[in-house]
Amino acid sequence: MKQDEQARKDAERDGPRIYSDSFYMSTNEKSMPHLEFKSSRSGSLAATALPAKGATEFGVKWFARQIQSTGVRSFINHSDGENAIKVLKEAAARMVPGVESKPREVPGGGHKANGSIEVGVREHKRQMRAN
Repeated sequence: MKQDEQARKDAERDGPRIYSDSFYMSTNEKSMPHLEFKSSRSGSLAATALPAKGATEFGVKWFARQIQSTGVRSFINHSDGENAIKVLKEAAARMVPGVESKPREVPGGGHKANGSIEVGVREHKRQMRAN
């Protein structure tokens, strides 16, 4: 438990982070996309299915509500370099009044470099397949 707490404090050195990534439940990218959200402050995870990748009305509203639920006033908006997720997270951040978002993408856009959210994606996939 203390190790998890220390890892969160280390991750927030520059301020709280909100991690996000899109994923599919199968290898077929024509299937329904999903969005994963993680708060560095609480470590909580949330995921939802999306009608499409990018800044859809539902996706932007859902992401904005997740930002509001963290209670932060300033945060690092962390994701991989995928254009669809960048557009979505930036649109959602603009919808939350009084909150400052600092966009940050992992160098190289690789999944390994975005490890914090990738663990969440794997966990949600595991849970959904087990049910």
